[in-house]
Amino acid sequence: MLGFAQGKLEKLTILSFKDNKYSQDQKKFTVLINPDSYAEDYKIKYTEPKAAGTKIGSRQFDRVLPQNLSLKLVFDSTGIVSDGISFGGIREEPKSVPDQLKEFMSGAFDYDGEIHEPRYLKIIWGKNKRGVFKGRLDGVNVKYTLFESDGTPLRAIADAKLTGSIDKETEYKDKVNSSPDLTHIRTVKEGDTLPLMTYRIYGDASYYLEVARVNKLSNIRQLKAGTKILFPPIDKKRV
Repeated sequence: MLGFAQGKLEKLTILSFKDNKYSQDQKKFTVLINPDSYAEDYKIKYTEPKAAGTKIGSRQFDRVLPQNLSLKLVFDSTGIVSDGISFGGIREEPKSVPDQLKEFMSGAFDYDGEIHEPRYLKIIWGKNKRGVFKGRLDGVNVKYTLFESDGTPLRAIADAKLTGSIDKETEYKDKVNSSPDLTHIRTVKEGDTLPLMTYRIYGDASYYLEVARVNKLSNIRQLKAGTKILFPPIDKKRV
């Protein structure tokens, strides 16, 4: 379970950076209270057919879109929780709710004058790799739920929306590696089928017969794990 490791409570931590390599000028923010839930959103983009007479449902795979994350963070200064939070990683008694929010926003939301844009965020919770998220903040909705008699907020819930990010170099490599206009060599893994592997390269599984012909495969139903298969450039108008 995320957030726990060998009985020790692991606090969700947000690291912010100036660069999309997540290496420059790290700032650290550890939450006072772990969220009781978070939501991940995954989407795939398809291109719609434009040619007249194209069959309905023949959308072509384009790419997997960056992951989205919804996260609720609790800020509290009632003294019920005394662990404290700080971007500097220093333990201290909880500051006022406005000061806590200011620390969070300075690293996660505010415009950074040196890079002329908001910072890049990495969210870590526990040791499970699924507890790591890289991206940027889209927006925050803050709801104040408890107050002193003079109106000073004692508790607030920040509903943060984030979008995953991919650095330009990785994005370029992904586009090159998936381009149907290039020759690709792939290694068969357990569970792979030729139509599935063909779909990954060309966005259309129907070209598997052409791939079988190029590779002189006599049995396309049983691919042996570890086998190298060549996927050539294909003229979709000709095949």
